[in-house]
Amino acid sequence: MSISYQDFEEACEVLCKAWNNASGNGEEVMILQSCGLKHIHIAKPVDKKEDHREANEDEYGEDLERVVNEEDAEALIRTSHDKQGPTALYDIVHSPSYQVAVLYVQLRDHTKGIPNGMPSPDEMYDALVPAAYRAQLEAVGVMGALSMTEHPISGMPTYFIHPCRTAEAMNDLMKCKGAAKPAEYILLWLGLVGPSVGLTVPVDVAKLIRQES
Repeated sequence: MSISYQDFEEACEVLCKAWNNASGNGEEVMILQSCGLKHIHIAKPVDKKEDHREANEDEYGEDLERVVNEEDAEALIRTSHDKQGPTALYDIVHSPSYQVAVLYVQLRDHTKGIPNGMPSPDEMYDALVPAAYRAQLEAVGVMGALSMTEHPISGMPTYFIHPCRTAEAMNDLMKCKGAAKPAEYILLWLGLVGPSVGLTVPVDVAKLIRQES
């Protein structure tokens, strides 16, 4: 099942507002805008002690609601992530080709002295992918595969969950769920794709979205 850009944009607004109204411990969630198109950017500190464990669903969120223009985005993100320890950077972008949301992910580790270096696939898997999802990602399962690509906005090399089977997986999911508003669709999509690379939606965020829907 696909989602139009108009519905995606609406979902971004609701998701960002709910996430920033929820209590949390350090995640940053914001809407970025480039060439008139919006997408969601999420920065999440990576605790190496938590590798290969599913994140606690009651975690995260920060009282931060920002919509920034293209010319301000790069400086804001660079300043925001200039801190010690690895940080996972997630971008939720609408694909005009597949007509679905696509999750892009990068790892920044300032402790290694090369904050903009491209991590290897092994480093990505070791830092972000829980053991329960590794085989599925490597086998191009229902969540797709963790692959290298060019970021559609920055043009820089990054990783993403290939969207080739997203519409199919969402169609199966929506058959059980029934009709859903755009924000609920994105919530279900995140629940399907996000955990495979360490991104989970906190329970309080999901509750806020369902209340608004």
